[in-house]
Amino acid sequence: MAAAPGRWEQKTADIMDKTEIIASEPHALQTMIDPYHPEADEPSPTASMSLIGLLQKQLQGEASSGWGLTCLPRPWKFPMEDIEQQSKLDECPKHVLPTITIPEAVVAGPRPLFPEIYFSVYTDQDVESVPPVTNIASSLIRDACLDTINILHFNRNVTARSLIEVDCYFSPKTFIARATPFDRLRDVEAGKSTWKPEDVAVDAVFSQLFSLPNPDHKLIYYHSVLTEACKQAPAAIAPSLGRAIRYLYRNIYRIDLELINRFTDWFAHHLSNFGFTWKWTEWVGDVDLPVLDPRKAFVLGAIDKEIRLSFAQRIKNTLPEPYQSFIGPDMEKDVPDFKFANDGKLNPNLQQSEYTFSNSVLTLKQRRPLRS
Repeated sequence: MAAAPGRWEQKTADIMDKTEIIASEPHALQTMIDPYHPEADEPSPTASMSLIGLLQKQLQGEASSGWGLTCLPRPWKFPMEDIEQQSKLDECPKHVLPTITIPEAVVAGPRPLFPEIYFSVYTDQDVESVPPVTNIASSLIRDACLDTINILHFNRNVTARSLIEVDCYFSPKTFIARATPFDRLRDVEAGKSTWKPEDVAVDAVFSQLFSLPNPDHKLIYYHSVLTEACKQAPAAIAPSLGRAIRYLYRNIYRIDLELINRFTDWFAHHLSNFGFTWKWTEWVGDVDLPVLDPRKAFVLGAIDKEIRLSFAQRIKNTLPEPYQSFIGPDMEKDVPDFKFANDGKLNPNLQQSEYTFSNSVLTLKQRRPLRS
């Protein structure tokens, strides 16, 4: 459609009429993989975020606007000043490509049993830093990022570099310049894009990391991709990760428990790769919350996992004063107390049974015949 919309317009309209039946019907299993569990009177942010339904609406919007598809590059179109080059390209000989035969039956595997939901960690911002779901660019760019993540899963370095350079594979005006601070997006002229390529990349990785019921690859793979991307472009990726962390922390009350556990594991693991540094002062107001509060439980869980990845004294030095009480004396011990050190605390019955067992072992050893 980007190359010749007039040629395929009728065929595309016929296909969209057939897909409308499936796309307009909500999937029966969509509520099972919804990452959000809001209150009874609040709708889920992803209630209407089925990927098939969104794509159908986006295609209908493109059809009504003449199939602009502005995010797709058109290398066969030269600027107006390059008329000579454009004429040479138009008059060059054209070759017929061989026909692609699509198999009638394709073994899709167990994954398509569940629908796909468009999950984003940048949905509640006052300025759009990622394509909105009403724009078909959100599906096209996300699809390219997911292919990169899933196909190059054997090399996290190449995957991270390709995600950072996502703006090179779409139209020049699709994204704003890399590493543009979020505050400067408010000063962008009307009509120009405010989409940040690093936000799009981070958003795609989190959509897979938080995929229910299970992601396609091991969780450590997505951890390593985000870590490698942050190492390759710290000025661009680090602020995007910070805003993603704050979004997840704000919405932790309504996020699925499994995803909270994944978030806690990733957060502690990510900090371990960057000196355990984080702006803990932003969450000081939540220190006095009950232990069962989701935010308090997340903080306690993250600190405990940090200690497991390092040691208590080091983690304690990275925390502000209000968090110091979370690391008690028992957590600062290098080795746990030996439970048999104090004989007075042992159970007499247990001591007798251990004595009997020891005598039995000695008796067996005494009866064992000696080898010549």
